Amino acid sequence: MGIVPDSIHAEYQEYRERCLEVADAPQNSIKTLIQQDDTIQQLERFLALPSAEPVNVTSLSIIASTILEIIKSGNPPVKFDAIRKSRKWGEEPPVTSTIKAGISELISLKLIDGDNENGYVPTA
Repeated sequence: MGIVPDSIHAEYQEYRERCLEVADAPQNSIKTLIQQDDTIQQLERFLALPSAEPVNVTSLSIIASTILEIIKSGNPPVKFDAIRKSRKWGEEPPVTSTIKAGISELISLKLIDGDNENGYVPTA
């Protein structure tokens, strides 16, 4: 099922209710009712279309998130020393083992690729 903004869904529901109210009125011809039914069916098919790719939401640690930000903002490939010495850490960067754990997390989630020698690059 597609992702449809609430405003569009609410507008569709309002339109559908109006169409059903109008359809209940005796003065409408069969042709008008058929046109309204076709419109409702088209809107229902539209709402059923996948409007966005499924998004895999991953929960990153703060360290991994910062490392990913450093790698994406740098000139690839970004070396380990550049990650460690980045200004994004503020006054005191985390210890080397913590940075390595964050890099391992990103590699396992396939968000970055690379190694200590050649540097790291973001994937897709």
